[in-house]
Amino acid sequence: CSRRVSSWISVVAYGGRRLSFLSGGGLWSNSDEHDVSERDEFSLIPIIANSTYTNNDSNDYLEVCDWVHDVSLLNLNWKCFGNNQSNSKETTSNAFLLALGMVNNNCEIWGFRTTTTAMHDPRQKDRSALMATRLQCISCDVRCMTYSLSFHGWHEENHVQNNAEFPCLIIASGTVFGEIIVWGAIDESYNGHTLEKAIDRWLSGQISQDTTISRLCVPPSFRLEGHHGSVFSVKFGSSGEIASTSDDRTVRLWTLTPLLADNYDCKSTGKILQSQSTHSYKLIWTGWGHTARVWDVSFASLSTSASL
Repeated sequence: CSRRVSSWISVVAYGGRRLSFLSGGGLWSNSDEHDVSERDEFSLIPIIANSTYTNNDSNDYLEVCDWVHDVSLLNLNWKCFGNNQSNSKETTSNAFLLALGMVNNNCEIWGFRTTTTAMHDPRQKDRSALMATRLQCISCDVRCMTYSLSFHGWHEENHVQNNAEFPCLIIASGTVFGEIIVWGAIDESYNGHTLEKAIDRWLSGQISQDTTISRLCVPPSFRLEGHHGSVFSVKFGSSGEIASTSDDRTVRLWTLTPLLADNYDCKSTGKILQSQSTHSYKLIWTGWGHTARVWDVSFASLSTSASL
């Protein structure tokens, strides 16, 4: 997964049970100079994990409990208070959330803060690092192995702050049985408030290695059927539409369609989860003709003046 996260973090990379953060990289350089400088080279950012199933040593990667399908990042602009409630501490660019979509149809929310390696081990050379803390685990009621998973709703260029409406985070997971399960990991009606409390505790220093994280189980909002094989790839479009590929060698496109003519047009992310009684996902296009399995699919962003 390659994305510009901040002026410091250039790439979030993941595979298997591990994920890493990289800085630098001339790929994002705006300079017209052709000489190679240090910022043109990628470098791994040390991660210090504060978790019950990892140690507190500094590593170039974070190892989690299961394979990761997708990640989604959300920056924080958060004001929290210490235990004595006397001094306020505002965090801006030094804290963010990362959602991990797992192969077991779970979503884990991790919090990351900037720190230095010397603060945690004086024997190490002082380097900028990230402190990782697991905050929450959300499970879908549909318990199955998944071959694909995609997030919709969080964007790394956005910031969320206290007492603001917490952005929804929606998941589409492709199962080994040919189904696509659409469910809400973060829903503004209930789970957003639970996560806000976990963030307050984390940034106030009240979550430690021995702290039991909150665990939630949510029902699916939609179940899409039509593929005749395991779903190898599922991706959200900007308005909630879904593209999928499968072992059946097809590419399929699904859109959220009103059940009645007078139902509102469901465009916002939060409305997708709230529209189960008024909308349904409808298969509108199937692409045939591939002579081998189709492993991946993606939406292309076109400008209004672009033509095919």
